[in-house]
Amino acid sequence: MAETPRILRVVVASPGDVQKERDLVPAVLEEINRSICVDRNLRLEAVRWETDAYPGFHVDGPQYLIDSVLSIEDCELLIGLFWKRFGTPVNDAASGTEHEIRNAIAGWRRQGRPQVMVYFNQKAYKPRNKSEADQWGKVLQFQEEFPKEGLWWPYLGAGKFEAALRRHLTAYIRRTYPLASALPPLAPPPTAPAIQKPAIGDAYFSVQAGIIAERAHTYIGGEETLQAFEAFRQEHRRGYFVICGSPGQGKTALACRIISSGHYAHHFINRMGGRDEPRLILLSLLAQLDPPCSEALHSESLATLTKAFEDCLRRSSAQQGGLVLVVDALDELPENAPDPPFLPAETLPNGVFVVLTSRPGYLLGRLRQRLFSLPHEVFTLHPLSLEVMQAIILRSRPGTTAAELERIAEAAQGNPLYLQAVLDQFRANPSFDLTKLPTSIEGFYRAATRSLAAGNTLLSSILGLLSVARKTLSLRDLSQITGATQRAIDETAIRPILPFLLDGEEGYGFYHASFHQFVRRALLYEDELREAHRRLAEWLEQPGNPANSYRYHSLAHHLYEAGAQQRLVEVVDESFLTKAVRLLGYSALESLELLTRSLLERRDPGVIAHCVELVESLRGVIGEEAMAHVANTLQPYRSGPLAFRTQLLEPFIADAAGLDIYVGILPKAEVPADFFEVVTQEQRLFLAIGDAPSLGFKSAFVARFMGNLFRQLVLEGNCRDLGAVLAAMDGMIAPYAYFRRISMQCIAVDPKRHVVRLANAGHPNPVHYSRKRGACELLPLAGNLLNSATQQPEPTPWFEEYAVEVDDGDILVLVSDGLTEDHVMVGEPFGYRFLDLVAAKAAEGARAVGSAILDAWRRHPREADAVDDVTVVAIQIDLVSGGGAQ
Repeated sequence: MAETPRILRVVVASPGDVQKERDLVPAVLEEINRSICVDRNLRLEAVRWETDAYPGFHVDGPQYLIDSVLSIEDCELLIGLFWKRFGTPVNDAASGTEHEIRNAIAGWRRQGRPQVMVYFNQKAYKPRNKSEADQWGKVLQFQEEFPKEGLWWPYLGAGKFEAALRRHLTAYIRRTYPLASALPPLAPPPTAPAIQKPAIGDAYFSVQAGIIAERAHTYIGGEETLQAFEAFRQEHRRGYFVICGSPGQGKTALACRIISSGHYAHHFINRMGGRDEPRLILLSLLAQLDPPCSEALHSESLATLTKAFEDCLRRSSAQQGGLVLVVDALDELPENAPDPPFLPAETLPNGVFVVLTSRPGYLLGRLRQRLFSLPHEVFTLHPLSLEVMQAIILRSRPGTTAAELERIAEAAQGNPLYLQAVLDQFRANPSFDLTKLPTSIEGFYRAATRSLAAGNTLLSSILGLLSVARKTLSLRDLSQITGATQRAIDETAIRPILPFLLDGEEGYGFYHASFHQFVRRALLYEDELREAHRRLAEWLEQPGNPANSYRYHSLAHHLYEAGAQQRLVEVVDESFLTKAVRLLGYSALESLELLTRSLLERRDPGVIAHCVELVESLRGVIGEEAMAHVANTLQPYRSGPLAFRTQLLEPFIADAAGLDIYVGILPKAEVPADFFEVVTQEQRLFLAIGDAPSLGFKSAFVARFMGNLFRQLVLEGNCRDLGAVLAAMDGMIAPYAYFRRISMQCIAVDPKRHVVRLANAGHPNPVHYSRKRGACELLPLAGNLLNSATQQPEPTPWFEEYAVEVDDGDILVLVSDGLTEDHVMVGEPFGYRFLDLVAAKAAEGARAVGSAILDAWRRHPREADAVDDVTVVAIQIDLVSGGGAQ
């Protein structure tokens, strides 16, 4: 039977002018309760006079009646809040708030509790009369006379207060109620006796075993990192330990050492061979944790695999008394990738620790936002010390002199990748002249590829193929693609760059991202990359490759990138897509989307009819009708970490001058039927958001078709009037029942001219926050659904363009009907109750606004909820910083 949690009462004391902040406190407490308090069997409960007091009398006045309810001397914390009002006087103080805070301080002095946290809002304020000036003066006087033992905290607006309170409460709980880990200490380094390796299923990426074998036993150093991880595990019951470093600092080698120390389950993210695909990553991890489970789930959906993985973590941690997962190279994922399902946040079970390596950047920043309520530490790697560099060199080259050691160490500047390149040079040429050491790792890259300048066209071809391929390529593959002999490829193209390649059983690929980036940036031109795509596509179409799964995964991609749209249209037919769907499931949508885009670019009048026919034939292959019936039913509402809507897609949006953009989607199924499309043109941003009815392959196709159609119309210059754009789209799809009743909204943002143009087709109204007015309001936009079966022709246009003036700091919010509609929800609808959130979060940017809306929707109480996509787009006019912040 679960132990009853210990209740920690948190009293909130303030005058009435900070009601927004008072209302935020219970929500922050609930977040802390669902995260670090769970591990400690604690529960924070807010106590406020407006929710806990009752009418009545007291001989000393109403304040003392409130005191009897608040029981300040017995609470854990008191949170005091002030802005421009001090409050109404009571018998022994200038206000009830001062009375409550002084009682709490007196209790702390007597018995060490409650702890007192006092916050002062620093938002600009100008009193309008003497009464207001007197109130504000009392606040300032109280601040100046604050007890010398205490530290008060400033904040700027309700949004900043919420973030500060969350941070402070988390720190307080961790410090006041520390955890002692039940996990055993980290296993010793690989020199210790070998640990029995568990059985592994077929879905495991075998190339990873070679990486570990090569790197773990040659790595020297890292003791500081290992000690930090051990301390982290002793302090917490679960969490993320992130090893962060610049390119070449040895993150992968360090991960290999940790894996070898305990034969921990692991994954090395890489764009080669599907090692960056969430579904295959989950299968590979399951193959290490529970091989029979991995085999049984091989053909299941991403959602099913995600649940099975989380269940497996919980089960394995309980059976083994703790579990460590190691995931290398988060930064190798595409920036527009959704939140990785193999990196759970709220659902991470007790006893499970994830060691993650990554470069600094957008993906790591996004992950840290997901982990804010979960124990996590970012350990930044520093350059190797002189002693460690000398040890590495002497292990590989024992006869190195002291002078040589000093020269190499000075050139390497503590960079492990540079050091490894020097040692590779010595292995290839023992008499290598150290006076010719390059100033950076790119010097080694240039030396390895210098034969390009002498006309080594075969090396150029191989570099191009490895740059654009989505899998490793063997000598046999490269020979078939280029027509050169395997010997010529090996001696002329592979050996010169071998130190920078991954040489596995399945073939060659770029080992390090920095070399890949160097090749694409400094060596190859766009036409050479297109030619590499063309040759890969030509190879995949050869008679010997019909059973090659890579053909169905990437042929359409290579054809499109090669500019061979005509050939793409010929190849991606019903037979091709049927095989792709059977092999890849919903991943085959990429090929269908590229086909759609190619037909639209050619202005093919039969594009809709052709694609509809293909989709109808594929729906039977997926068998989605039964799935649609199940997913459309009302689901019991479950709050907290096990809430049904745990997958959040946050697509990467390229920088747009003068704009800060955030898009967040809570999908209803494996692929969303909500859609959005962003196009930048002539320093303007064009954006569409919409919703296709139902779910499944058909809805996903309709959604992406509408997005691509909008993109094509914008690129063709048909965007002077957005109402006309919607009318044109409506006219194109009108003959097809497949496209019935689609809601859509499109906007054009011109930040330099401070104008936003909007048009609507039956979509929920957008919201505009004006920084100057400090007000947030709905923008009522008329417009029928696209291809509505009930609409009748009228003499006036069905779709009208509107214009709104905007200024720096303004925010526009666009949402899908999954967030606002009430006819699918059992209970009180969410609607537009997020307006105050937009105003409160505006100062923190578009991401803060969008994330807060989605979090509020997920927390909204209801009895049951229909599975429907929820999409939020937040756009902030950001002329000061130039925009583009994520």
